[in-house]
Amino acid sequence: MTVRLRVTFEDKVREYAFDRATVSVGRGPFNDIVVAEASLGRVHGELEVRDDGLVFRTRASSTPTSIFRDGECTQSTDGETEDTLHFHAGDVVRMGEQPSVALEVVEVVRRPERNWATHAMPTGADASPSDTTGKLLFRLTRGIAYEPNIETFLRTCALFVGYVCDRMPDCIELSIPIEASPWRSDDHLLQAVSMDLDRPAEELSPVDVDGGYLQTRDPLPPFGPDAAAILDELRGLDCCVVVDDRGAEASVLVPFDYDGELAAVLDLSFPQGKVDELMEAVALAGALLKPIAAIVLGRDRQWRVYEGVVEENHYWRERQRRRYHFKDLIAESDSMREVYEKLNDFVGLDSPVLLHGEAGTGKALVARALHHMGPRKDAMLTSINCRELASDTLDFELFGSVANELSGDVEPRKGIFELAEGGTVFLEEVDQMSLLLQGKVLRMLREGELRRIGDAVARRVDVRVVASTHRDLSALVSQGRFRRDLYLVLSEHVLELPALSERQEDILPLARTFLRKFAARYDRPCRRICEPVQQKLRDHRWQGNVRELQAVIEAAVLKCDGEEVGVDDVAL
Repeated sequence: MTVRLRVTFEDKVREYAFDRATVSVGRGPFNDIVVAEASLGRVHGELEVRDDGLVFRTRASSTPTSIFRDGECTQSTDGETEDTLHFHAGDVVRMGEQPSVALEVVEVVRRPERNWATHAMPTGADASPSDTTGKLLFRLTRGIAYEPNIETFLRTCALFVGYVCDRMPDCIELSIPIEASPWRSDDHLLQAVSMDLDRPAEELSPVDVDGGYLQTRDPLPPFGPDAAAILDELRGLDCCVVVDDRGAEASVLVPFDYDGELAAVLDLSFPQGKVDELMEAVALAGALLKPIAAIVLGRDRQWRVYEGVVEENHYWRERQRRRYHFKDLIAESDSMREVYEKLNDFVGLDSPVLLHGEAGTGKALVARALHHMGPRKDAMLTSINCRELASDTLDFELFGSVANELSGDVEPRKGIFELAEGGTVFLEEVDQMSLLLQGKVLRMLREGELRRIGDAVARRVDVRVVASTHRDLSALVSQGRFRRDLYLVLSEHVLELPALSERQEDILPLARTFLRKFAARYDRPCRRICEPVQQKLRDHRWQGNVRELQAVIEAAVLKCDGEEVGVDDVAL
């Protein structure tokens, strides 16, 4: 089939045509349709053509997706979870925040079936090469040993098939499942590597495209209406498939396996009248190349798994960054808006920041926002509470230690400052540090280096420090309980977080936010707060600040049985 699509974004219209049933959309370069819109996910979703209509499967990208018919929204999803939207040709799929991306299915054209047949591949003694063929295969294998990658393997296939068949194929492609996923009979999202065969055999190389070899998500041309049946034959790994729907040319599909499963398909194109006389030689070449293919495909699959882990890591870092965006900080009151403005000023700085406020005012949330919205967001954020650990233990956790038989440390150990290299360290309750430890932290901040416990060698570190306290550090300095020089460094950029009693305008917005959060978490029906409870919340003295308010709303959500939180549900 052929799917014709129209994409509109920023007053620009582009049309696409795909010969498969599934098309991916997103801002990642590996998508079928790439849209440079920051609010879209790297893979925002997939459009799927089914016999009973069209489906758009959304990924959890934190941005909305809606279906419009005749200018009216018929379906929508907020993007927080994966969802499936059903629609018809002519409907418009809108994705992302304003300005949104519009995707429209213009037409779906289904093609007639094609003709294909199978040819058995030799096994055992029948697959033994001649002396000359074996020597050539040995030389080619040595070349792959130096560069065991897909490009080298494709070049080897072209040369070997050309020698065994006594003629080069007109075109050669190797396709493997994208993202190391199983072969799917519904859409066949493949990665194809094509070979330029118009050049002399000794200069064969993958087709150059912008300095690299041709890689596409397009399926092999023979895969179409009968793709499921063709794949079923190839999964047997014991036969080639000949497809003759290219007019003057026919395709020979040779299966390669890894761990007993179909892992790649070699597509060889020959003139239509030459296929029958070449099939024995092509089948023999395919059987001889299978052991080499298993090695190369295994290495390629390992690399794909590694790339998948990196991509997943990037995805969760992005979700975490979105989670702690400034818009998540409720700032209706003037005092919190001042905090918001200072926060914007401090984000781009690399200097230490001191967060001062009562317990429960959200110092940890602000520290995470400073990290995830700053230039160090791609590195680690590490938090440690200085109150919870004894001085020696805290020294060990922050600075690490060298191997020392007397102390029982058989191996050197990195501390938090080294582990967070390039990132941020959040020191909660920094006033609880001993004076000795304060001196070591001060040296690290000033000189950018530290010494592990028991080590004489200074090590360079690059971290940003965010510290917090609920006590008056200047008073502690006067009492001799906090170093003046460290206080001067930390007090250069101070963020005062107001108590909840000082930000009355934020109480109800915060309560509604917590209500939605816990109602979704515990699958409870409550959706609003009655007026008497709202008044109680405004009148209460929140000594525990935002943390206490959050606990009260969570308990009310668990107790409430209806859509409205009543007086009996709130323990105040």
